Amino acid sequence: MLSGGKDQIACTVATSVKVTGLKATALSKGRIQLKWTGYPTNYKNGYSRYVIEYKTSAKGAYKRLKLSGDSNGSYTLKSLKKGKTYYFRIRSYVKDTNSYVKAYSSYSKVLKIKAK
Repeated sequence: MLSGGKDQIACTVATSVKVTGLKATALSKGRIQLKWTGYPTNYKNGYSRYVIEYKTSAKGAYKRLKLSGDSNGSYTLKSLKKGKTYYFRIRSYVKDTNSYVKAYSSYSKVLKIKAK
């Protein structure tokens, strides 16, 4: 439970910056490019990042992609299986470096796309 102060600020920032406008483009050679908007850039007491998750069937479990650093609203997945359908969702989070609290936004809408 958050007690207020910096913890409450981190939670408020993350939950108020929902990722929107998630779009995907199937590129050649098993690549899919994701683009989105909604990034908490003005958070001063920590850092903010994204969590991208995917699955390969409508009822399957999501797997989390490991992103390195700041992806700036765009990420390209490589070596995907040609003709396979992928489901993506994304959310942002902030981590307060003073209190070590990590707070997540809600997920974007799920996006379905087939790799070329």
